[in-house]
Amino acid sequence: GGVAPNQIVGNGSKSLEVTAPLGAINTTLVAPNSLVYLGDRNLVGPDLLQVSVTDNGNEGQAPILSDAKNASITVTGNTQDTWLNAFFNEADLVDPTKETTVYGDKANPDADDMDNLMEYALGLSPTDKETLSTAVQMSLVEGGSGEKFAAISFVRRKNEAVVQYVPEVSADKQTWTSGAGALVAIGTQNLDDQFEVVTFQDLTPIDPDNPRFIRLRVVKNTLAKRAIDGTEF
Repeated sequence: GGVAPNQIVGNGSKSLEVTAPLGAINTTLVAPNSLVYLGDRNLVGPDLLQVSVTDNGNEGQAPILSDAKNASITVTGNTQDTWLNAFFNEADLVDPTKETTVYGDKANPDADDMDNLMEYALGLSPTDKETLSTAVQMSLVEGGSGEKFAAISFVRRKNEAVVQYVPEVSADKQTWTSGAGALVAIGTQNLDDQFEVVTFQDLTPIDPDNPRFIRLRVVKNTLAKRAIDGTEF
């Protein structure tokens, strides 16, 4: 009962035109998720939505154009959006051809062997060459009976919704295991309002015939969405 595809011109562009009966337009506007606002790629900050309405002359000799109605929209973004905007300029962030080399999760513009997603997770800079040891350190922990255990300490964002931090252990660097049955958290050190340092210990001891390996894997949470707040017309 709403607007049909053949009544829409410019869908997905900056200028959308709908020509349809008033009832069909109203049905579409009140339906959940029928009209979705998409900001520019990686946009964080203010934007403006403008709507103009004309009756195409149905009420008189000439079309009547209403005063344009504006809505101020603020795309607050998630913490990764804010981080990207702090390091990269807008011209790069809105250019899809630069995703793989500049701002994308797998991009490594500073050529320091850490991609952008890892640097975001660890609170590092994607534009300054840094070493992994700046934010991740390996160590040995001695058990109560003299056993040695591999441990890893890393910088972690507090209350993070964009990524998951997955410490893993292995006996052969082929099969990796994570979770409560493989490691245990043994320490947390507060750094500031955004970051903390956490330490995880392998639960399997090291001996000459039983080598152990430990690493950190960062996983993107695909459910993390950007938030949009807007004033009503």
